[in-house]
Amino acid sequence: MGGWFTTKTVSGGGALIDVGVHILDLTHYLMGQPRPVAASAVTHARFGSHPETYNYLSMWAGPPKPGGTFDVDDLACTLIRFDTGASLVVQVSWAANTSDGSSIRIMGDRGGVEIDPGNNVKILTEDNGHLADITPMYKKPDSYAAQHAHFIECVRDPSKKNRTDARQGLVLQHMLDAIYRSAAEGREVAIDVEA
Repeated sequence: MGGWFTTKTVSGGGALIDVGVHILDLTHYLMGQPRPVAASAVTHARFGSHPETYNYLSMWAGPPKPGGTFDVDDLACTLIRFDTGASLVVQVSWAANTSDGSSIRIMGDRGGVEIDPGNNVKILTEDNGHLADITPMYKKPDSYAAQHAHFIECVRDPSKKNRTDARQGLVLQHMLDAIYRSAAEGREVAIDVEA
């Protein structure tokens, strides 16, 4: 903190581009990768921009560098609209007056799902006219091993389609750019990309 990682010209951004990109990517994937059409966002730099008063229990990068640069977001909030009528809300921070943790919530008209960082899943729906919270019990797979195995299968068999490709990376980058532009300009901005 106070070095390259918190210098926007070098890192590209703060909490959104460091942590939020993964939530944005995963949630967009779980939504079926609809085409984004607009973003509205705000970003804040409240805690890290004052390293002399930055109060923390632990610092993954060591103590803040006195006099160092901190011109990135430590909190970002965005709403992205899609051509399907769906919307995505992401709120991410490095430092905020809130509880630690993260979750993904997908809400549909016939049910919803909540996923926490430990891959615990809860399905919220209706069953026989009653509200139902369903917590599936399953052996948690090693998700990285499954991702690696899938990639190797795709390399070995060129007819097998990879789950994501460079095109998805481009769409994700367009969303990130629109989020930062919206925050800088204080207005909703269009996302012009084919999904």
